Amino acid sequence: NRFVCRRSHLRWCREYLLFCRRLSSSYARKRGRDGADSFRGTSIITKNQTAIRFMKKRILITGSNGLLGQKLVDLLRKQSSVELIATARGNNRLPETEGYTYASLDITAQEEVLAIFDQFKPHVVIHTAAMTNVDTCETDREGCDVLNVNSVAYLIEACEKHGTYLCHLSTDFIFDG
Repeated sequence: NRFVCRRSHLRWCREYLLFCRRLSSSYARKRGRDGADSFRGTSIITKNQTAIRFMKKRILITGSNGLLGQKLVDLLRKQSSVELIATARGNNRLPETEGYTYASLDITAQEEVLAIFDQFKPHVVIHTAAMTNVDTCETDREGCDVLNVNSVAYLIEACEKHGTYLCHLSTDFIFDG
């Protein structure tokens, strides 16, 4: 049963990676106001009227020490077109340390969120950090609100300020009863 769960989880991560590639390609095709190709300061070399992009997409992952965050870091760190920033509270607990930059980030502290965005200026944020234990969410409602609601507001504010795309992942335990 564990094997089936891991396989479906990895399949989902691969599908999400393909989604991120399509997303970054659509951003790359957008035109600037002056009609020239542009993407958030992308450097362009012109050769025979052909624009060639050579800037990596900066993707920031929150909650990289969690199960989903670890899988996404493992998949994205191998992509040559991605500059990956992995963030989580405390020390890095990922088994591999190459192919990405790790930064400690407490997403419940608005100042830390804004400082990380000012430092790295990500193009895409994949938000996987959350309080996921349903029983704990029921007993610690304030902690749940701080981590699952307030921190998302901080991320949204930072994303709006920097023009960053936010991918927010949630649980399947949401229901109306």
